[in-house]
Amino acid sequence: MMEKRLVIAYDMGTTGNKACLYSLRAGGIEKIAEKQVKYGVSIRPGGGVEQDPEELWGSIRGISKALLAETGTRPEDIAMLSFCTQMQAVVLVDKNGKVLRPIMNYMDERAASQFEKFNEGPVKIDGLNAVKHFAAIRENGITAASAKDPVYKYGWVRENEPEIFAQVYKYLDVGGWVLHRCTGRYVTTEDVAFTALVYDARKHQWSEKLCHMHKIEMGHLPEIIGSTECAGNLTEEAAADLGLTTDCKVIGGGGDVAMIALGAGCTKLGDTLVYVGTSGWVTTCVDKLGIDLTNSIGSTVGAQQGIYLYFAEMELAGKNIEWARDQVMLDGEDVYKTKELSDEDVMKRIGEIAGSSPPGAGGVIFMPYLLGNRCPFEDVYCRASFYNISLMSTKADLMRSVIEGIAYHMYWMLELIEKQKPMNSILRIIGGGAKSDLLCQTLADLSGHTVERTKEPQNAGVLGAGILAANHFAYLDSLEDARRFAQVGDVFVPNPETREQYMKNYGIYKQWPAQNKKNFRFLNRHR
Repeated sequence: MMEKRLVIAYDMGTTGNKACLYSLRAGGIEKIAEKQVKYGVSIRPGGGVEQDPEELWGSIRGISKALLAETGTRPEDIAMLSFCTQMQAVVLVDKNGKVLRPIMNYMDERAASQFEKFNEGPVKIDGLNAVKHFAAIRENGITAASAKDPVYKYGWVRENEPEIFAQVYKYLDVGGWVLHRCTGRYVTTEDVAFTALVYDARKHQWSEKLCHMHKIEMGHLPEIIGSTECAGNLTEEAAADLGLTTDCKVIGGGGDVAMIALGAGCTKLGDTLVYVGTSGWVTTCVDKLGIDLTNSIGSTVGAQQGIYLYFAEMELAGKNIEWARDQVMLDGEDVYKTKELSDEDVMKRIGEIAGSSPPGAGGVIFMPYLLGNRCPFEDVYCRASFYNISLMSTKADLMRSVIEGIAYHMYWMLELIEKQKPMNSILRIIGGGAKSDLLCQTLADLSGHTVERTKEPQNAGVLGAGILAANHFAYLDSLEDARRFAQVGDVFVPNPETREQYMKNYGIYKQWPAQNKKNFRFLNRHR
């Protein structure tokens, strides 16, 4: 019988790093302990969103040492590290591996002018240069249709920080940078390479044609490896920093989309996932790449061979609840600031306040565009609003409208995908925002789908990374076997009686972005 192995799996999201210490054995994964560390996001003039790489690395160091200390685990007993990481960030390093500037987070929108310049031309579809984008779709199956895509951020640094760009040796995402910091190798996984948008999906390699189109120096790109492939062992420096040993291996891992789908048990065709974290998305497992340029929906590579994820994203999802918690619940609601309260307690209190308002939030509609949007329309300039507030509106109405607004947008994306792709009748929901019973029930009522929430909705990415390690050590027959580890907790059955009121608001909700597009561009283009 195969011996047990201990691994640490990490989920490095936008605002924090969650990690679990797992014990792997034949056919099973057991969680021994978990730890979470928060880190910051800096908002810069002109739409910049940056992060300190040392703060991110410090979260790995702090978690690793804390898990060992709290469980009495010996460093030599940790066989592997596995990472799930945020995607579409830009990390530029020099020949010594030193990060040259703060990480440009996926939300960074400073490259709007680079995006607009790339799309100049006589033939356009929905504002995109038709010739360039159809060429990209033929090559990669998807295209860089958002000003926040990493190729435009790379161009922004080249044009605005030439002294920094001149020192660039490698152009990485957060996942590739973490793998380099751990092993010394410059590598990335296929799913992350795919979302760099200069990848040849047919040949499974970097695309010379797309790099030329976007003026990406191919020498800046890392080697591509598989998610279950070993990237290497910890270097002496990394091992000493993390309190581990150089015998500890580091697996390729992957980006959050693929890892979260795996950890949520969405591994078969038609399996559909709703993710409500800082950002949010809806994704369905499909058997081939596809794209809907009109609605900004595309596919990405999953962790499994032959499974792709048809993917629609809203820029901020659960972050809207966090913002409303801080800005709307301030008067007399300091309970959320009490450190003794868990995230579950905070979400419960928010649910109690919002739940005291009836379905439809008294006619108040919240547009959850605090930092623009991606799908079903790409607009870096639109912003959030409370719509139809009256003297009768209450704090409960405002809080409920925020949760309903997120659900409306999720349903909008779900509705579009369902028209195009086969989808199972049950939706799986995960992420920190999924802890809101009201959000889960609203989505069920709107969509008519039964919604299943996993027992640990916030740990899907961590579990996905742990499953990769189990597969690498041959404890699982296949990645599809991951389904049985995503245990279902609460189930939300549609209530057709509330749908009529929701749909009344939903119809207004869908009209609002187009009606205000020019005004938001006027107000926010030069901020």
